[in-house]
Amino acid sequence: MEEKCYTVFEIAQKGKEKFEINMKNTGALEKQIRLVIARENIQPIDKKKSTPSARNDANAYSEADKDRILDDFLFDYLRKMSNNGAVKKFKSSAEYQKMADEANEKYLEELERWTQEEADRANYGNFPEREKLTEYSEEVKKEKDRMIREALFSTYISSEGDLESVETLSKAAYLSQVFDSQFVTERLFSELFDFKMDEFLRDADKSNYIAQNSIGGDFGVEEMKLFDKLSNWRNYVSLKRE
Repeated sequence: MEEKCYTVFEIAQKGKEKFEINMKNTGALEKQIRLVIARENIQPIDKKKSTPSARNDANAYSEADKDRILDDFLFDYLRKMSNNGAVKKFKSSAEYQKMADEANEKYLEELERWTQEEADRANYGNFPEREKLTEYSEEVKKEKDRMIREALFSTYISSEGDLESVETLSKAAYLSQVFDSQFVTERLFSELFDFKMDEFLRDADKSNYIAQNSIGGDFGVEEMKLFDKLSNWRNYVSLKRE
């Protein structure tokens, strides 16, 4: 099967579509693409017409190089130009790599602490096992408070419309002051939602066990799904039924 290839014009069109950029003329974007191609010494794999009406053939680049240009080299440039607020929150490969590096660094610190504890056990005897989490544990209270605030913000500030408008930002600032009161947030939350405490405690205990007992720093798919689940309040908050 013939490999797909893309001219500079076609790469610009793909970037415009993917990042939802409102522009009629892609000349400026095409210039940025050409600069990347020259700087990174990206070689064409074929020649083709950019449009059916084009007079001459243009250099065409592989799909992998097209993706590298848009998702790596020009990611920040395209994200800033986007007209979609959701797209502006996309993370680049470099940002994900930074998150992974930070997670691995934290893991190594935890591994060092665990190794020291094992050495201390060998020298001085066993320490008490970590107690299971309860709804009164500081870790649990802190996470529940975070989820309550995120649920309330999501309820009182619609995800539709311009999230960066003066009206929305003013409302968010006002709500931040209101939600400073734990009594107010818990009262509002209890009227609207139920918190799945038992499920959260099971998942949090399991997460702690995995973090303490994993060797080598390599987590599997199920572990990453669990960590992701714990980070999202929607997994533990449900609307009250009338």
